[in-house]
Amino acid sequence: MHLGWAVCSTHHARWLRVLPDAVGDAELVVLNGDVVDGHRRIHRAADRDLVDGLSALVVQWRREGRAVVSIEGNHDHGAAGPLAPEHWRLDFLGTGGQLARVLHGHRTWSSSVVWSR
Repeated sequence: MHLGWAVCSTHHARWLRVLPDAVGDAELVVLNGDVVDGHRRIHRAADRDLVDGLSALVVQWRREGRAVVSIEGNHDHGAAGPLAPEHWRLDFLGTGGQLARVLHGHRTWSSSVVWSR
């Protein structure tokens, strides 16, 4: 997503409006890193509104009993509140019993980070 990147603000606003319908009744929502662009920072009020809007959705989904997991991306430093990364990876069992792993891509194991902060 890279919320805070002014070039994409119009796209981000559209995306945020359709996100609840896209998530539908999912029991698990994974934010797969770089949700807020920590390199560019949030400078404009419109971008702050987008971050606040996504934060509110995450809080709402958690209140509804859904699992919302934030995976660490290489741009996420400085992200706080409901959008702060909680894990560097997520493992879960799929409906067929297969192990699924979600990674952002900048790490391959817990002790290795390709890009430093």
